[in-house]
Amino acid sequence: AELGVGCIGALVRDAEGRVIAGLSVSAPIERRRTEWIPVLMEAADELSRRMGYRGEQ
Repeated sequence: AELGVGCIGALVRDAEGRVIAGLSVSAPIERRRTEWIPVLMEAADELSRRMGYRGEQ
């Protein structure tokens, strides 16, 4: 762990809903922006869709 650094992350799922990867962005806490969260979530959702994930059944 690094003092003064924060991270946000999002899961990537496969067709069966299993977590197969994660995306994350790390930055100094004073530079981190809440606007990054939906962008990261969208990217993880798109990757999950490409891996066959269709949401909770």
